[in-house]
Amino acid sequence: MKELIFNSDYDSETPTLIDGERLLLDKELVINLKHNESLNFNIKKIRKKNEKSKIIFRSELKLIGSLSDVVAGTSIIELSNENIRKGSYIVIEGLIVHENYVPSRLTSAKICCQIKNINQGQLQLDREIPFSLIEVVAYEVPTCSLNFSGHLEDISVHIENITHLNLDLKFTGSIKDRGVLVNIDTCSELKGEIDFKSCNCMIGIALNNVSSGFCEISQTNTGAAYSDSKVVRANALINFSISYWGKHAIFRDIGIHGARNVTMNVNSSQGGSELFERKDNSANRLETVVLAECQHVNLYANIDEANDQGLELISCNDINIYGRISNSKKTESTEGALIIKGESKDITVEALVYAYQSRAIKVECSRGAKNIIFTENTFAFSNDNEAISIRDSNEPYDTNIEIYGTYKAATPISVRKFSDGCTIDAIVDMSFAEVGVVIQSPVRIIEIEAIETSENKQLLSIGGSCNKYVFGSISGDSPECYIQLNSDARHYFNFKITKQLNCQVMIAGDSTIITFVNGIPYSNTPPKFGNYEIGDMFIKKNGPIENIISSHYKEYSVFIGSTWL
Repeated sequence: MKELIFNSDYDSETPTLIDGERLLLDKELVINLKHNESLNFNIKKIRKKNEKSKIIFRSELKLIGSLSDVVAGTSIIELSNENIRKGSYIVIEGLIVHENYVPSRLTSAKICCQIKNINQGQLQLDREIPFSLIEVVAYEVPTCSLNFSGHLEDISVHIENITHLNLDLKFTGSIKDRGVLVNIDTCSELKGEIDFKSCNCMIGIALNNVSSGFCEISQTNTGAAYSDSKVVRANALINFSISYWGKHAIFRDIGIHGARNVTMNVNSSQGGSELFERKDNSANRLETVVLAECQHVNLYANIDEANDQGLELISCNDINIYGRISNSKKTESTEGALIIKGESKDITVEALVYAYQSRAIKVECSRGAKNIIFTENTFAFSNDNEAISIRDSNEPYDTNIEIYGTYKAATPISVRKFSDGCTIDAIVDMSFAEVGVVIQSPVRIIEIEAIETSENKQLLSIGGSCNKYVFGSISGDSPECYIQLNSDARHYFNFKITKQLNCQVMIAGDSTIITFVNGIPYSNTPPKFGNYEIGDMFIKKNGPIENIISSHYKEYSVFIGSTWL
């Protein structure tokens, strides 16, 4: 077997076609690619001789000049330069103008684009610029390609400013200061297959300002103990696809900031393995997969037995989530299996979410999360907490959150104070529930279908700041479940009871009990709250067929003594 040794006599400024069996690297290897240059670098095994061993592939950017501010969504820029040709590549760099979230976790971006056409100083780019940018500059980048394959042991790789990139890499071992194993910065047209096996590093692969392509990433036992390590970290990822298979990530699997137009297929098992080993149950210790300030993402998840939180979205926009997410039965999650927070909006969830010793789904409304849909194919389970919780708003606002699907937990559905404008059309499994649905904000209920209600189950608890609500139908499979009115809700009630032989509406601090028998409401006394008196008019349209009592409609039916007429 032939072994190649690169020593101090190696001319790193002259890239050549390199094919070999093994490479022993004793220093930093720097290869600069020039315009219209293509390099094949294929070595079966590359290992280090000392701590300085590192491989760098790059091309040099050439400053063209400043640009006017860029508005997100544009694919045409004004740039006059006689050296720019149709088909050339340029890099556009600027500070991101964030309208939706301040401060931002991502402050700048570089986008590698190809020029499709030039017309009187106007450049038609091959893609839209997904960010609004200020202080914008443009660079010319050489059109070059790199094909790199091999098994790297204890060696890191840095790749920068490459327009066409093909990678087939396997990593083992550890690197100095537990840094980044493969760092890809300001590249386009990436096609990659990357595998990490038991690597000691802070970051397995960093994808920064990569403008198009796809990457398949697999790992086992990779990361760094007692750290915030990630197998995958990405910033400003654009028009990209990721397929990820991970098992026993030492800490976090994936952290992505500022992605645009990305498809992700994420398979993770037992993320946070080091936390399992030392039995760490500290608060907010781990988010297995995090998307922050991302837009237009389709995520297909199979996140299984996460040590703490499975998936967290922070100030994301236009995200579709499919698949299955669960945390571990062995540990207690501090927030839930699926967390949506910050200024997130336009989120659709169609997933199975399982949680143990924690809530399954949490929507945190403290910074204005809104326009979130949990579809009819959503199923959320918690063995002792809430299946879904809408909460933490500091003041009333219209969340426009739609809750469909099936929920099973000690409290299947919870809409907390100030989370106004939620719509509920869901199945509530009360097999071991204490309360089926807790409502503390104005809501619109289309239908709540309770199953496994059994005797004396509290189907609904309504109170908090909920001083108005619109109810559709409420049904259960037991004759003895009841609804509890608390706080402001005692002054306003509006129900339609269906499929229910006997359902009671109980009013906190009041001996009045309104009972539905065969859909017909009866009451022992007038309600204490709401200034009701014998003789007040209540609505009961169309006789006993559509059965409604409502304090704000006063016609058609008269409350007299202990019966409704």
